[in-house]
Order: sequence, then structure tokens, then C-alpha cells
Amino acid sequence: MVTAEIPLYLTAKTINGDKVINMAGEHLGKIEDLMIDLENGRVAYAVLSFGGFLGIGNKLFAVPWEALSVKPDEHAFALDVSKEILEKAEGFDKDDWPLTCEQLATSTREWLAKVYTCYGYKPYWETGGPGRTEKEIPRETESEKLAPIDKKSEPAKEEVKAEESKAEKAEEARAEVARAEKARAEKARAEGAEEARVEAVKLEGTKVEEVKVEESKVEEVKAEESKVEKAEEARAEVAKLEGTKVEEAHVEPIHPSENRGGKKRGLLDTCK
Repeated sequence: MVTAEIPLYLTAKTINGDKVINMAGEHLGKIEDLMIDLENGRVAYAVLSFGGFLGIGNKLFAVPWEALSVKPDEHAFALDVSKEILEKAEGFDKDDWPLTCEQLATSTREWLAKVYTCYGYKPYWETGGPGRTEKEIPRETESEKLAPIDKKSEPAKEEVKAEESKAEKAEEARAEVARAEKARAEKARAEGAEEARVEAVKLEGTKVEEVKVEESKVEEVKAEESKVEKAEEARAEVAKLEGTKVEEAHVEPIHPSENRGGKKRGLLDTCK
């Protein structure tokens, strides 16, 4: 089987309408047009339609020219991008193409830079001049592209781990402080309760002593009252005795001649 040589030059009319396939040979769509960068004198991007592939719809898509490789045997161009990239790509309506006027050149460049980045290419105006294409510049392999990202992510992971460790230590420290505060509060409450108990005991002791003193005073009063009563009784007894003596002192002796029983007694009666 004779393999067709890759042409060095093709007319835009020849390219327009060529089908686009993926690396597995599956039909994706076709080239609708080419956008030319007049300032740099090169193809800025190819305009592709995917015809509803992967549910993309009938929108048009800007694809970096460097992302396409010619397949002369199949009269087609191959697009070496993954399904995920195609699903993330932003298209535009057939009646609403990206503006290309000079006043919006900056915003157009920003939009086109995003397109190139989406497909994994560096914008051609950043590659060293209009005469040098992206394919002429050594490109990193996919693993080489991912290597710096992995290297960058490793310190980031370490930083995340360090931050997580700091956060855990800080949380432990806060928990320890909380436990210490709780222990101090419990100790203070216990000491306060003990002081209150001691104070209560003191108050109770004071009350008991006061009761004892009151009882002692009552006993003394009772003893004094008993003494007074006894003294009173003694005075009453003395008074009685004194009264008896007075009465005895006032009694006159009866003369024999005095009447007894209302009768006058004579001398003879007395001798009887």
C-alpha cells in the first residue's frame, strides 16, 4: 500500500469541508473555515463543526491549527484531543462569530489564548515570532507537562498537612485549656463549699454555746428564785413564831376567885 506524502501547502478552498477524525479514526465533524491572523501572517485557528458529536450540538468551535494533523490517505485531518476537552470547549453560534475588529483586538487575543490553553497549546504570538509555528517548537509530552504540576502539588500537600497538624495541635491545646479551666472551676466550687460548711459549723457551734449560756442563766434564775422562796418561807415561819410568842405574852392568869362558867366562886369553892 502506497502512503501518500504529506503536502507542504494546501489552499483554503481545498481544506474547507474536509472531515475531522479523532486518533481512533472516528468521525468528529468537518472544517468549516480558517481564520487568518493578518498581523502575524498565519492561521489563527480552524473553525470546526462537530455535527452533534457527544451532544455538542451544531455550534462552531475554534481549534488551534497546531492541534490538527493532516491525513492525506483519508483526505482528512486528525484532532488529537480527549473527549473531556471537547466537552469543556466553548463554541459559538454560526451567526455570532468572535469579533475581530481592531478595537477589540485585546479581548479577542484573551479569548483566543483561552482557546489555545483549553487544547493544551501555547498561543502562537508567545512562541517566538510569526515565522515559527507551534509544531516547530519542541513540545513537552503529557507526562512532562504533568511533572511540574506534581512537583508543585507535593509542597502544597505538605503545607496542607502541616496546616492540618497545626490545627489539630491548636485544637488539642484548646481542649487542654478547657479541661484545666473546668478543673479549676470544680476546685473553686469544692473549696467554696468547704468554706461554707466550716462557716456553718462555726455558726452552729456559736448557737450551741449561746443556748448553753441561756440555759445556765435560766438555772441561775431558778436557783435565785428558789432561794428567795426559801427565804420567804423562813421569814413566814419566823413571823409565825414571833406571833405565837406575842400572844402568849398577852395572856393574863385567872384568879381563883374569878367566875368560871358564869358563876362566881367563893373561897370555899376554890378549896373544893
